[in-house]
Amino acid sequence: MSLPLRSFRFATASVLACALVLLAGCLHEKLTWSPDGHRAAVITSEGLYLSDAAGTLSPLLVPGAYQAAWCADSQRLVVARKRPVQTYKELAQLLGAERTRALATKAEAVWQPWDALPDTVEHSPDIKVDSDSGAIALYLREHHRDRLKVKLAKDWKEVESMSAEWHSLQVVRIDGEALQVEANLVEGLAPVSQIRPSPKVAVVAFVSNLELSPISDESNQLYLAPLDASKPPVLIAGQTSGFPDWTSTGRTLLTFRSASRALGSDELRLGTLSAFPVVDTDGRIAAELKADDLAGLIFHDASRVRSLRDGRALFNAAEFNLPLATDERDIRDEFFVIDPAAHRVSRLLPTAVLAPLPKSLAHFELSPDESQILVGDDNGKVWLITLTEPKVETVCEGFGKGDSIAPAWRGPGDFTYRKPAAPRHDLIQRTGGKETVLSRTWPAEVLTHLVD
Repeated sequence: MSLPLRSFRFATASVLACALVLLAGCLHEKLTWSPDGHRAAVITSEGLYLSDAAGTLSPLLVPGAYQAAWCADSQRLVVARKRPVQTYKELAQLLGAERTRALATKAEAVWQPWDALPDTVEHSPDIKVDSDSGAIALYLREHHRDRLKVKLAKDWKEVESMSAEWHSLQVVRIDGEALQVEANLVEGLAPVSQIRPSPKVAVVAFVSNLELSPISDESNQLYLAPLDASKPPVLIAGQTSGFPDWTSTGRTLLTFRSASRALGSDELRLGTLSAFPVVDTDGRIAAELKADDLAGLIFHDASRVRSLRDGRALFNAAEFNLPLATDERDIRDEFFVIDPAAHRVSRLLPTAVLAPLPKSLAHFELSPDESQILVGDDNGKVWLITLTEPKVETVCEGFGKGDSIAPAWRGPGDFTYRKPAAPRHDLIQRTGGKETVLSRTWPAEVLTHLVD
């Protein structure tokens, strides 16, 4: 696959075109309630705010934050944040000698074949650039500036203004009306896409990408780190989905993973639902990380699994019957439950109950009492599934196109979602069927920045 290098973007392709409808776009988790339900972390394009249960919003507390998850004590959060790095000199200082050499190797692998082509050729064959693209741009500007200007011609100004993104994962504690950093867990060029603190142990799992890999690879990597930063993060598994979960013990991680290498982030893959016992009985990260494969399935990066208190696990997946005609379009996700003790997978709901729901069920979240499921889609439509009856209720008809965030549970029968309305799209708190406007007093720009 060839790449227009002047854009410094990584291109991906999808497989199994007949099932592309299952590859739902990203529904961002912009609001997350603390386990005690007293506060919500609110993520906008500006950073992190806190809101209390009455909707009183704090000032901006963590600029540049783009992911946040609560620890079990409801007093600390694990926050991913980013900031721009404008110069190669600053970037090299942040990376240190070893990682700077890795950047140079990767950047030269991009530059040398491109430099060898005639200056009139804009596309470089068989070169892929991933999320390290900003760092590569800084390197090339520093080391090949004159030739780069010739190669880019009129597009030089665009690359001249590019910056790299520096990401950090931090543990922060609520201190009155402020947040104080307790620990820095990791820093680097790779963004964090999901954060899952253990409900019982002082460790956090998070999903990120490989940094400065010689082979461009944007697949998900699952890591584990102690909350006190006493040890560096440990890689648990590569080629995983983006939404793992802890079992009720807080010591075992559940995730989907593939045995094959899939460089793109939008591919359906054959893999397994696996359990990783990662924390020993003393609360320490296990010395040996060996997985128990629980079930085989086809998954993608947005597939998620949620642990149940009785030891079972709930997940979304499509049931494929192969061979499959390339124009077959009736494939859809279902909810499955696996009982590891009985080595049995079963459907959670009758197929007829799923009819009102979207074909992709990747955007789901189980209620704290495990009696209901919230399902959302990219256009802001929200459904509520009550498992005891079972039945499906349409909570919100959506925005028609984008402009949405993921619905979030505060407690049993109590959840938040975004509703289209004039003059602005507010956040609604629905408790026991009664709706109130959570964001009534929020500045309009905060609501705008939720979906920027």
